[in-house]
Amino acid sequence: PTGSSNTEDWLFDVMRRFTRWAVAVQEAGLSLAAVLDIIVFGKSCRAVDRARRKRNGYARAQLLEALELYGKT
Repeated sequence: PTGSSNTEDWLFDVMRRFTRWAVAVQEAGLSLAAVLDIIVFGKSCRAVDRARRKRNGYARAQLLEALELYGKT
């Protein structure tokens, strides 16, 4: 953040938006853990598919749906 805005307020807003999105992802029946593995930890979709023993394309589909929800929240 730049300028004279309060950093604590900004952090609180970021955490609140993340929490709303995370709840929406789980309510939609998506795997938040798989999505965070890709976004936060930088794992490839293929690595996530293998780690979770899912078919090819599982992680990518989860990620795309979760990102759509992010755009709506």
